[in-house]
Amino acid sequence: MNNQNYLRAEKFFEIPVMISVLMLIPVLIIEYTQQTLSSVALYLNWGIWIVFLLEYMILFYFADDKLKFVKSHKIELVIVIFSFPIVPEGLQSSGFLRFARLPRLLNALRFFRLAALLGRFGTTVKSIFNSKGLRFIVYATIAIVLFFGFLFYISEPGVTSYSDGLWWALVTITTVGYGDITPLTNLGRIIASSLMIM
Repeated sequence: MNNQNYLRAEKFFEIPVMISVLMLIPVLIIEYTQQTLSSVALYLNWGIWIVFLLEYMILFYFADDKLKFVKSHKIELVIVIFSFPIVPEGLQSSGFLRFARLPRLLNALRFFRLAALLGRFGTTVKSIFNSKGLRFIVYATIAIVLFFGFLFYISEPGVTSYSDGLWWALVTITTVGYGDITPLTNLGRIIASSLMIM
């Protein structure tokens, strides 16, 4: 897979893929907290999914060994299959969308999608790290703060806004630890411990 068309396509999709992964955080926030913006979340979900679909299709097309490509790009295939846009609850009133009224399934798919996308994000920034170490550190730090801030926000009842979750993640990752926001639940403590270890 060293032909020039493949390498150019792979390089082209690096930034769109990273932006798409980071966009998933505000999408999840909208889905959980801003039902009036459900249509916005749906459009963003479609945009994210289309980026990964196009990347997979174009790279598959340019790959010399198609079978080897499929075997070495399992995460990308999982994302394309399982991150098909999930209809926000605010748009589930129409008859043919009632099947989507399965909260547990929706939540499971959302977090499965997030895990897969973060895995893809990791492989992308690692490839960039080979030539642009500082950019890797910046992207990775931003992603970690956004992700753990969101996890803390949805896991801690006392944290009432995403900005508070981001503040907590920022002071935790920088080891400042003001102590104005602390985890009270077991899940919150697990999340905090994971961030501290990182």
